[in-house]
Amino acid sequence: GKNQSDRYGNVTVNLLLQLMERYDVLSVATTNRNKSLDPASLRRFRYRLHIPKPSKKGRAELFRRIMPESIEVDPDIDWEWLAEKADVSGGYIRNIVQRAASLAADNGNCLTLDIMLGAVNRELKEIGHLTIRHKS
Repeated sequence: GKNQSDRYGNVTVNLLLQLMERYDVLSVATTNRNKSLDPASLRRFRYRLHIPKPSKKGRAELFRRIMPESIEVDPDIDWEWLAEKADVSGGYIRNIVQRAASLAADNGNCLTLDIMLGAVNRELKEIGHLTIRHKS
């Protein structure tokens, strides 16, 4: 359950912090949950860089650029609308595109809005966001 996974998470974090103090190395870490980090962990990092989520325009561009060239994309997909509805980080966009490309490969290499929405909604559910519906 949750308590057991929390315990394993705490053990892992404590081990990482011990190793960081033991060795003279450069450590780089990333998180989407900055607010949930404890102060002891944050103290170990001298520099912190906040990288905001891409803008709506940036998300639309990422959706288009990350898609493999081998996938035929339906020209009627409104990337700007999709980017507005899927307000997520670049990493999640990568996950969405990889899932959509895989589904499109099973559909004769043709990416449709239905396939794209399916990929978006699956990712949104996994990260606890509300799903989106077809454009009206």
